[in-house]
Amino acid sequence: MERRLSAILVADIVGYSRLMEVDETGTLERQKLHRKELVDPAIKQFKGRIFKTTGDGLLAEFPSVVDAVQCAVQIQHAMDNRESGALGEKRIRYRIGINLGDVIVDEGDIYGDGVNIAARLEAMAAPGGITISGTAYDHLKANVDVGYEALGEVQVKNIETPVRVYRVVTDSKSIGMTVPARRRTKPVPLIMAAAAIAFVGIVSFWWSSQTDFQPADQARMAFDLPDKPSVTVLPFRDLSADGDAKFLADKFVTSLITELSFLPDLFVIASNSSFALRDTELSLGEISERLGVRYLVQGSFDKKESSLRIDVQLVDGLVGNLIWSKRYERPIEDFFQLQDELIRDIALEVGGRGESGIFRAERRRFQQISNDDLTALQLFEKATQAFFKYTREGNETNGEIARDLVSRFPQFSRGYVALAYFHFGRIWFGYSPDAESDLAACFENADKAVALHAQEYLAHWVLGYCNVVARRVPEAMSAFERAHELNPHDILVRRDFAMHVLVRQEKYEEALDILHASLRLAPGQNNFTNMQISSIYFILGDYAKAVEFGQREQMRSILGIGWLGAAYWKNGQKEQARSIVEEIMKAAPDYNRQTFAATRLYAPVEAIERASEALVAAGLPEG
Repeated sequence: MERRLSAILVADIVGYSRLMEVDETGTLERQKLHRKELVDPAIKQFKGRIFKTTGDGLLAEFPSVVDAVQCAVQIQHAMDNRESGALGEKRIRYRIGINLGDVIVDEGDIYGDGVNIAARLEAMAAPGGITISGTAYDHLKANVDVGYEALGEVQVKNIETPVRVYRVVTDSKSIGMTVPARRRTKPVPLIMAAAAIAFVGIVSFWWSSQTDFQPADQARMAFDLPDKPSVTVLPFRDLSADGDAKFLADKFVTSLITELSFLPDLFVIASNSSFALRDTELSLGEISERLGVRYLVQGSFDKKESSLRIDVQLVDGLVGNLIWSKRYERPIEDFFQLQDELIRDIALEVGGRGESGIFRAERRRFQQISNDDLTALQLFEKATQAFFKYTREGNETNGEIARDLVSRFPQFSRGYVALAYFHFGRIWFGYSPDAESDLAACFENADKAVALHAQEYLAHWVLGYCNVVARRVPEAMSAFERAHELNPHDILVRRDFAMHVLVRQEKYEEALDILHASLRLAPGQNNFTNMQISSIYFILGDYAKAVEFGQREQMRSILGIGWLGAAYWKNGQKEQARSIVEEIMKAAPDYNRQTFAATRLYAPVEAIERASEALVAAGLPEG
């Protein structure tokens, strides 16, 4: 056993679990190449030694902290170039933490406080960034062509003395400079109070005191509002008694902005623009005018001895109302491991295309506006809101808007997506006068949407459903996989990836994990998630669970309640099963066993037969 002073470098892949979920094979292959061609050679070049490796990270020792930082800078610069062509959701990025400290080397292993601090510094680094300790900084000074930003002190678990933390800044203008930690400044007057109140069952912090909110004036905006919903994330306030959570909050906000920028349906203001307004006296309405955005996300970090509370709210700057807010509270020791998941959750709540956040507000707003005054994207949102009522009447409204949309905006791919919805819906809802013609029109419009915009995830999504109706299982799976690859954030895409890909592959636990996560991210939404969970439990033969989740489903449609009726029958609840069949026949008099089976291609044949027999026993016609 040997004790010595060493520079320790810890590197880890950002969002590794998500990368593996999106593209396991591709992620593993690219990571192996990065290790072989870049990371391992760089560590060797700078006289380092790798002690530990995991699937998503490594720990290396260097004789000099200068060598360690130079190695880290070289790796991060090269990774930017090597991953520049990857889609945002597939991009591999490292976080790197470096500490100079006392370590113990024993039989090929290395451990001690010096290692523990480096690991914690890695977790604090921004994606693609490098964070170092004060001891490392003291030995570096001007020996490396970089700059530094002092982030203050942080208390590390099991380390008695707080650790000074610095962010490595690699732009040429910062070489040799150290930006001191910002002192806490007077908060923006509009958000000085932090009074938490209950609002629609969600914590609605500090908004109750904002009686003086002045909405933005669109005529005074510095830029025209973009066609997409626009949003900026403002720096979160540090409410901690000692003011040492600022660097955590800044890193969190930067990562949240990055995550939101992956969402193709949002226009997201870059972090440097929003952070430049940190110390201004501007109101939220004035910030909205200056940046040319409608929506603003603001929040706070409150670090206690053993916990961290994060409050987040979404505001409509043009109206002045609170759209969504939520409070997250985590043990401080768990935060660094959970922050990627937490950031993704907030991004989906704020910007996912479900029934919360920005798109819920947009759809409600469009209902009050004449179709003639709506843009192409706004018309599409209005059409899909009608379609997702999952009724004949809703689908007919969608069809009317879709025909108007493609007539006025023939090069807008989503117009054809909406038309494909319409033709597919006439078959799916059981009222098509000519199913063969509607199926051909579904394919025609979906193919047109893909031809106009090959990266349009909704085009691939509806193409998947065209193939489901056509009973082309491999093609349907491929289309849903492509939609999920292009936008794994979308609640409906995640749902259908789970059902039509994972369930088809009999990966039931993985499918349930995704669906349960969707429920947590979008509680109370009418998106059939509860019914899809119910159907998986039916497939697995757990009829009590199938009934439990089927009863939770808010959307009463023949598309979903068939599973509930079958689960009732198999669970011995005969009268409830008969009532479900009566409800189905009232909504669609021509519905029968064959109709039910034709729209359940994701399920094993044996499970479809089991459900069909139960429904027939409860009174559904054979056909």
